Amino acid sequence: MLPSTLPLQSSRARQPVRAVTCRWRGQSRGMRLLHGVCLGVVILLSSRTSAQEVLSPAELDSASSYLRSAMAGPNERAYLQVLTQVVVEPDSTDTAVVYDLIVRYDPERFHDPHLGLYPLTFEDQFIQWGKRIALLTRSTRWPSGRFYLQDMAHGHQAWIYSSEARILYPEQDKGLPGPVAFDNSAGKRQWLRLMHRSLVATNLRSMTQWLRLMRREPRDIVQLRSAAEVAARDTANSP
Repeated sequence: MLPSTLPLQSSRARQPVRAVTCRWRGQSRGMRLLHGVCLGVVILLSSRTSAQEVLSPAELDSASSYLRSAMAGPNERAYLQVLTQVVVEPDSTDTAVVYDLIVRYDPERFHDPHLGLYPLTFEDQFIQWGKRIALLTRSTRWPSGRFYLQDMAHGHQAWIYSSEARILYPEQDKGLPGPVAFDNSAGKRQWLRLMHRSLVATNLRSMTQWLRLMRREPRDIVQLRSAAEVAARDTANSP
């Protein structure tokens, strides 16, 4: 671990990422994961129809600030350098209340005399911040939709459902605090400590699962497709 810089080295660093070995639990684990992903999608879809609370502009600003604090802690100098925009925005393609978490960063803004180039690949960054998204969306009471990550320097973009991220990390969620309100500063600090201590290493099996669920497409394309699906659904349901 690099002090005050980055919690992970990638294939672009001097040494490649080393996957942590873990006990293989056989096909049953894979089946449980598949069932969990399906269940997560069902939960997401149900939240689109049942959620009623609409965040005010002040609450959206608070949510965006909380998201930024989750992505980069006060001592994570490298993350603070590369972050360019962190925002929570409503998914405008559906009538229900669901919020997307959008993070943009520029690795070219990284400066360190000992490392040179930013040492994380886009995939590494997606997984590292995806783990924090999994915890952050457990800590909030507003319904989250997708986590989007965009590399402004190289044009990489990808997204994952927040429900899928929660299935992938952590493997055991026992003992985690409950959701906190916007004005619960102590509760937020407790969750942020957990996010900043999220596991750095990712075993090979888990990394494969993360990469499989990465959709490499920009948000505007996703919204256009979703809007078309909603329009087709409304047309089919109309008398």
